[in-house]
Amino acid sequence: MAGYNSGGRDSERGRNSAADKIAEQRRRKTALENMQSPRLNGGGSSSGPRLSSRRDSAGSGSKRQNTGRKNTNRNNTQNKENKISLFPTAGSRNVYQKQKAPKRSLFGKKSFGAGLHGGRIIAGFVVAFFVLLALYMLTNRNAVEVFVDGTSVGIVLDKSYTTDYITEICETKLVSSLGTNVEITSEITTKKVHAGKNDEGVSTGDYLIKSVTDAAAYNVEATTIMINGAEMAVVASSEAAQTVVDRILSEHSLSYIDDISSIVEGPEISGLEFGTKYVDSSEIVSTDRAYELLNGTKQTQLTYTVESGDSFGKIASAYGLSVSELMASNPNISDVTKISVGDQITINATVSVLDIKVVTQTVDRSSGTSVIIKTTYINGIVSDTATMDSSSSSQNDETADSEVSDDETAE
Repeated sequence: MAGYNSGGRDSERGRNSAADKIAEQRRRKTALENMQSPRLNGGGSSSGPRLSSRRDSAGSGSKRQNTGRKNTNRNNTQNKENKISLFPTAGSRNVYQKQKAPKRSLFGKKSFGAGLHGGRIIAGFVVAFFVLLALYMLTNRNAVEVFVDGTSVGIVLDKSYTTDYITEICETKLVSSLGTNVEITSEITTKKVHAGKNDEGVSTGDYLIKSVTDAAAYNVEATTIMINGAEMAVVASSEAAQTVVDRILSEHSLSYIDDISSIVEGPEISGLEFGTKYVDSSEIVSTDRAYELLNGTKQTQLTYTVESGDSFGKIASAYGLSVSELMASNPNISDVTKISVGDQITINATVSVLDIKVVTQTVDRSSGTSVIIKTTYINGIVSDTATMDSSSSSQNDETADSEVSDDETAE
């Protein structure tokens, strides 16, 4: 028991001795600092501070045992590289190292942005900014870019400009300027984009429509003149087509009609029809050119059946041929004076492109009974003859009148 107590006292005495040493070192360090900088302590005496005796230190050592340990630990955790070791102990170095200045950021304070790690963070922020900007431009499409046949013609800051709307506006403007219906044949497409007011290619809506109208190809509505289903000429309108027809008919000669006959039908162009279609404007011809195309001639081969009173010379004259020309087309006829009613004669003739039909009517009263003779002429040549007495004609007229009355009653 005595040994235990002795050991305890020795241990306590050792701790006190260590604390005393530490306190003595701190005291000496403080005294040295006060001697070097007397003003900091409020004094200026040359005698320096009073040094305490070992007894004082020993008396206060036990009281400051715990606080000394805490101060020792706190001092050891300070910046070890930036201190002056006045009283070196075992393992310490009597070296003075200058404190390094901390790195500072752009804002004058040390922050997470300093150094290589901070540079990487800033670069990340820059990349994120541009990514967000690109996403904004892709999602915020506030404009429409217009293409004609794949070529961009402009950008308008109005998302209501769709393909159908642009096509309709352009066609309306073309109709107003050309005076006829128009069909745009170019492919007009649109794409929503992001654009600013001062960006290249951005224009007003009116200027964009003008650009599309100038760049687009289109067809115009025109009138076709057809004969027996074949297209003969294309003119600007139905009025232009009728002008051409009226001119041709007014110039057709009626010299082949005798004075006792009256015209009941015609003159009219056989197989004449008007049609409409959209064509390129280069296909439309003037009325003068249409007149030349329709009023021309063509080579054709006809077969004529000999009637009573015909002669070879008369037939040749009717088609504007000489007897030798007509004989060349009929090598099977050796004697032109020996043709009979019903014989077939081949005629290679130059005839008009158009067949102008005229129907005349003649009343023959030589037999005491009125006989009506209807004769059909094609380009001045007799095509058909029909004979009927006046009574049958009157009956036919009465039948037609009754049919009209029945139709009116039905209505």
